[in-house]
Amino acid sequence: MKKRAALNLAAIFFISTPGFLQSGTFTLGPSVELRHRGTLRNVLTTSRTLELLGPSQHYIFDIQRFRSDWLVSFKGAFRLAAVYDHELRMGDYLETPEYALFKSIEPVEMVNLDTRIIDRKEFNWRHRLYRLFAEWDKYPLRITLGRQQISWGTGYFWNPTDLFNPVTFALVERDERHGVDAVSLELSLGTLSQLHIVWAPADDPHLGRGAVRLKTNLKEYDFSVMGGWIFRDRVIGADFSGAIRGAGFRGEWLHNFAYMREAYDQAVLGVDYHFKWNLTFSGEYLYNSGALSPVEILAAFSRSQAGSVISVSRHLGGFYADYQVHPLVHVSGYLGVDLDQGGAFFGPRISWNILTNLDLEAGALIGTGEGEFGLSENACYLTTSWYF
Repeated sequence: MKKRAALNLAAIFFISTPGFLQSGTFTLGPSVELRHRGTLRNVLTTSRTLELLGPSQHYIFDIQRFRSDWLVSFKGAFRLAAVYDHELRMGDYLETPEYALFKSIEPVEMVNLDTRIIDRKEFNWRHRLYRLFAEWDKYPLRITLGRQQISWGTGYFWNPTDLFNPVTFALVERDERHGVDAVSLELSLGTLSQLHIVWAPADDPHLGRGAVRLKTNLKEYDFSVMGGWIFRDRVIGADFSGAIRGAGFRGEWLHNFAYMREAYDQAVLGVDYHFKWNLTFSGEYLYNSGALSPVEILAAFSRSQAGSVISVSRHLGGFYADYQVHPLVHVSGYLGVDLDQGGAFFGPRISWNILTNLDLEAGALIGTGEGEFGLSENACYLTTSWYF
């Protein structure tokens, strides 16, 4: 109750503060700076619920999110950061068994920074601290403590070596990544080398994560090796990235010694190229010897926010293309192919920068066939984002 009251008071404070919708960098003293920016976003989605959870039913789901991003810097070395959200969720999706299931499966975190102010049928209002961390950054050492985003590996579609914030491409809001409650230590070992240590504890010792990554550069290629644990699994891995004749090449590999099942490997190989006629292309292949059954997918859903690739297939291909039709208009799309069972995913979208700080995006998520991409239902969405 005390935590709920404190968060509600924080909400009133932030909303009532003059200049809350103003962005910019402000000098508070001879060695103190405050930077503020934010986003007001609406995401409207229509789809059907998963047949795995009972009779499929059509739904409409709307998310309205007000995000305020604050950063205070002391003498350029010590920083405090907070990203604060107010989020309204509306629609008949909130009454479905699917929403109830996903709502009950919370990502692994040390501290709960999410509070629901109103939780009713077809209406949910919550506020949360999306990011909250303190950081000391003075060469050659950077230490970060709190909820943060940690990005490892080189994968664009699949990202097995990232145990903390792995990417997921078949989503409406692909860039929304929950973050991890962790202690992060980055030590520079020279101009092109770095040692990175991350520890993400949990109330249950079997749900903790931790890893060490050593990164360096050799002949214009970046290489790294890593090792650590995720829950009860022990893992090792490596990744690389570089360019040959204008094309970018990248890859990563993870070996999971797996506590509850046989050891398995996951490997990604990708290529990126930007053509002269405003076309960007990316392709990626995933080999996954740790494929799961559809039932195991649901049982392991909470791990999709905690690292390792969760998939029902051993061989997957991913493609992405973006064409700039006009300086303010982009047409793009994802294509995922299940090379084992023949299923496919198509994610077309069009984005328009209507005003300097206002973006409109419309798209669809379409899955066909069996296997990896046949588990989900087709969806259409419309997103409006105002940045301030």
